[in-house]
Amino acid sequence: MVRCRAVAIRDLIAVVILLLMVSVMVFWHMRSTCESSHSRQPCIITEQFKSSLDIGGFRNPSDNTPVYVVEEHHEVLKYWFQAAEKGLIAKKGNVLFHIDGHSDGGMPPHSDILTLFKWPTSKQVKAMMQKNDVFIVAAALTGLITRYIWVSPPWDVDLAADVGNAVKTVELGTMMRLSLDNELILDYCICIPAGLSDITEPMCFMKNLTEDATTAEPDPVEVGVDECNIQSRGSVEVVSEDTAIDMLYRGNWISPDDSIILDIDEDYYGVESAVQPLYDAGLDERTLTWPDFYVSRLFCSRDAAQETMADRFYHSLMQKIRNVRLYCTRLEGDNATNRCEEHPAMIETLMQFVPSMIEDLKRQEVLRSALCTQDESKLNTILGGLIRHSVKYTVPQLDALSQVGICHRCSVSSYDFESRYGMKLCDGYNKPNDSIVPFHMPSVEEINFRTVNLREILKDAYMTPGIVTVCRSTRDGYTPRSHFRQIENDVLNSLGDYVKGVDKDMVYYDPDLLGGRFGWHNRH
Repeated sequence: MVRCRAVAIRDLIAVVILLLMVSVMVFWHMRSTCESSHSRQPCIITEQFKSSLDIGGFRNPSDNTPVYVVEEHHEVLKYWFQAAEKGLIAKKGNVLFHIDGHSDGGMPPHSDILTLFKWPTSKQVKAMMQKNDVFIVAAALTGLITRYIWVSPPWDVDLAADVGNAVKTVELGTMMRLSLDNELILDYCICIPAGLSDITEPMCFMKNLTEDATTAEPDPVEVGVDECNIQSRGSVEVVSEDTAIDMLYRGNWISPDDSIILDIDEDYYGVESAVQPLYDAGLDERTLTWPDFYVSRLFCSRDAAQETMADRFYHSLMQKIRNVRLYCTRLEGDNATNRCEEHPAMIETLMQFVPSMIEDLKRQEVLRSALCTQDESKLNTILGGLIRHSVKYTVPQLDALSQVGICHRCSVSSYDFESRYGMKLCDGYNKPNDSIVPFHMPSVEEINFRTVNLREILKDAYMTPGIVTVCRSTRDGYTPRSHFRQIENDVLNSLGDYVKGVDKDMVYYDPDLLGGRFGWHNRH
């Protein structure tokens, strides 16, 4: 069961699904305003609307701007709210400057546990950390954010063509509705004011009442305007990279008095399918079912340290099988492929290692705590099954399995994380032909060019953010793992060079990062 599966939103339906959120309808009306004139000039937020969002010239009281690096994007929430508690940003009315390959503007699946228009407790912040593409909506519903600026990536050609340059207002409110258990609960609603695009009358929407809470992208349904009690008003702005540079250069887009959250996702540079190395080695979803099956019954890791040690054990096992397989191949010559798969001596040799493997697992406290069971007979069965299936793989396939490794299904800080579901192959959730997420593997030259433009954005931004968050997005299979170190170094160096108050040598790395501070790729 994968309740915390990350499903990215490419459809800008999600961009406009809220106050920073924008519903399906908001998107289409939002886009038409700027494009109806076929003008390439950006839409500029009006002074009248800016005054309605004024928070009184808020300034970061500290000389230093903290930078936090997280693994999955919803993990930024704990740092945003901590920053507000410390006075680094305002508790209400912040500007979110979001540089990302995706809008992350989806509707939270568990809406009944969200904090609506009041300051959340730490427990309530945890409940907001549901998925990597719904955290912005959750934050907006507390009032933390009232202006959302998304700088979209140039490599997603379809997105760039659809979005254009747009800014629209949305209204958020509350209404009573029946839950799936037929209980009356308070939920949120979204309204589009009259006068936007071709909307002649206000329109309001809420989450589809017929959708289960675990549905990836529940479609909103229209509700009566009088049913939605408006609590907040804000703006959604979607701009291209070039437009962002141009608007910042002109000035009067970002005010020095704004309370700003600067948020950068490393998948802004490109998106890969983390499972691709396995496919390239000739494995498919059917054959990958078995490694997942045995791994999920062997390791039920509860924290990042256990996750890392479990992956090391799996890597060691795959390498042991690889070496035996390689030795068998050399012995058998041209007929090796088929004969090695069934070679009794090879399987017998590997099975002899199982008792010592179990001893190692139980002797090391971290690994022992990561096991799903302490029963030696069950461990023997699980390891035996994993070995018998793995000996059928070729040497390149075993190398690919070692490279991809095993990890948690989602971050341990996620609301839906449950260790009892076990670990899995760390192959992400975006599979070719089974994802709406566009893939784009950047070259080194393109990464360098993207960094030049990022530095232009940061250089021209006359702002001092109260907090900066950087998301790796490698566990869920977005940021190209082989390029992540260059991308992260470029992002952090750019922040240190151009963002006032940021010290690139004073960066906080979240303890739940996949592979720790130095990451997943080439970890062994």
